[in-house]
Amino acid sequence: MRLPSLTKAVAVAGALALPFGLAPAASATSGGTGSATAVAATGPVAIPATPTVTSSAQQPARKSLAELPANPLVEAGLLNVAAWSGHGRASVADLKVPRIGLAAHAVTAKCENGNGVSHLTKATLNGRTLKLGATPNTTINADLKGLGTAAITLNKHVKDKDGSLTITAIEVVATLAGKTQTLS
Repeated sequence: MRLPSLTKAVAVAGALALPFGLAPAASATSGGTGSATAVAATGPVAIPATPTVTSSAQQPARKSLAELPANPLVEAGLLNVAAWSGHGRASVADLKVPRIGLAAHAVTAKCENGNGVSHLTKATLNGRTLKLGATPNTTINADLKGLGTAAITLNKHVKDKDGSLTITAIEVVATLAGKTQTLS
């Protein structure tokens, strides 16, 4: 008997003054359901999964947005997601998180039948270049210019209880004034 494998990929970039996550995310079950989300945030500033798609079909279901709706945390253009049986892909272009000096020309996440990968193109944090293909779970601590600190995790890999794999390209978690904001 072969057990299905669920995979999730999330390309995340960005954070503000609370923990938050911005991420193209994708998930898929081998022979089962796939899903993808470009950006989401929780905390004092919530951004619903935008755009998001789930599908178990053999052909990709796709959604795109020209730009992320206005919000006080993050700017992004050309958000794309696609999902189908065993696959999930998400990407964000021109990502900017001004409050922490985070920017990337492109952020992508991809999962295929239990395997995942994320990539950053021309990504910087406070003028410092971020690794294109960071080792899984690379964490950088950043000073938020007198507001507090943030933990930025690149190429985050999490094995879920159901056997799925979640990949987050960039995840930012910041705590300010006792509140946590997450962007993924």
